[in-house]
Amino acid sequence: MKDKRVIQPSKRHMRVKVWWQGADTVLNLVHNKPVILRESWFHDEGWSSADEHIVRRFNSVTLDRYTDGTDCDGRMSSETNLYWHRSMGVSKFGYPKWERASSRQRDHSAEAMGY
Repeated sequence: MKDKRVIQPSKRHMRVKVWWQGADTVLNLVHNKPVILRESWFHDEGWSSADEHIVRRFNSVTLDRYTDGTDCDGRMSSETNLYWHRSMGVSKFGYPKWERASSRQRDHSAEAMGY
């Protein structure tokens, strides 16, 4: 007998494996229903935060990752946008073979100094 608590792969759900908070995490994504993962922490030079917005649209998934934080050099933030289609396959560890759509990084201290 199948365990009814486990969501079986179907047309309604797509299982996607991501690395989050130091562990493998399997998400059951539903079409057009975003999943938001968020974490923040303090460290000896300031603070850091990371947000991942993951959305399934039919047979594809977009993952937008935003990071922000401070260290001894000041504040730094970044944004990375990834795309994956089911036909692109997965790695030998089961992670999607993401394609980078765009990325950018901002060094707030360097901007303030005119660099």
